[in-house]
Order: sequence, then structure tokens, then C-alpha cells
Amino acid sequence: MKHLFLITALLVSSTSFGHQHGSHDSHKEKSSHEKHTKDNTHKTHSAHNKGDAISIHHPIIKTTPPGITNSAAYFTIVNNGEKDITLVNVASDSAKLVEMHEHIKHNGTFRMQKMEPLTIPAKGKANFEPGGNHIMFIGVTKPIENGDKIDITLSFDDGSQKTITTVAKKQHTGVKKAHKHH
Repeated sequence: MKHLFLITALLVSSTSFGHQHGSHDSHKEKSSHEKHTKDNTHKTHSAHNKGDAISIHHPIIKTTPPGITNSAAYFTIVNNGEKDITLVNVASDSAKLVEMHEHIKHNGTFRMQKMEPLTIPAKGKANFEPGGNHIMFIGVTKPIENGDKIDITLSFDDGSQKTITTVAKKQHTGVKKAHKHH
């Protein structure tokens, strides 16, 4: 019954874009989003409609200097849906190991550690950024150079997945030169 409801909801929402039902805002937002994401390509492979409520903003990955085999990816996940959703796993073919990491303060110093699944509240967001939560690439399969595009698949607790494309950028000042595994 749940799947029948989701299919019906998808059919209704997909046909409403062709008709005027007094709400052009969602169509305008979609056009605006498409313009905004022209350079930040995201691909969606969602098993359920809930995954479509998730949008990704500003996906980047750090380039790897010579001799460094680890990198980190950053972006913002926005949950436009009515229910919380939990990011349970991340994956990419571009590294031997890809994990969600967090920085924590321990005995007066900061260190990184693998983090537990992350819940993004309804109508809320989660940031993956330098010095905070980030996606760690351990043992990249080849050096990541400026402008390279690296796909990351995000898996959520409802079984949905979203594949995003990050663009490699040189490290910014203030970001540590070597992102070492602990």
C-alpha cells in the first residue's frame, strides 16, 4: 500500500508541472536550481520519493598534492522534506575507503574520527566542511587534480541513494596541507 501511495504521488507531481494549478513557484525554483547546479552536477538515483527531498549544494573535493593519497569532500545537504532522513553511508570508486568523518575535541586537541550515521532534520541541513564533518577519501585510486570530477554515492536510511559529482579544487588557505588518516 505504501508503494502504491508513493507511485500515485509521483504520477500526480510529475503531471502537475505541465498544468497551471496556481503554483508556478515550484517550477521557478526548479529552473533556478537547474541554473545554479549547471556547474555543480548532481545525479539522482532514488529508490523512493523521500530521497528527492534531498538537495546537495556546493560539492567540492580537495586536490591531492604529490605523495598524498587522502582527500576530503565538502558540501551541504538540505532536507526539503517533511520527515527527518539519515545519511547512513557514502561510497566512491575513487578511493579504497570512503567514510564520513568528524572533528572532535579530546584532551584539548582536535582529532578526526569516523562518524555515526547523520540525521538531517525535516526542513533542515547538514554541512560537511573543513574543520567539521567531511567525507574522507583514504587511498585515492589516482591523484585528484584541479577540475577533476569525482562521484560520491550517498545512501539514506529509507533505502534511497543520491549520486553527486564533486569538482576538485586546490586547497584553500587555512586548510591543513595533508589530511592524514588517524
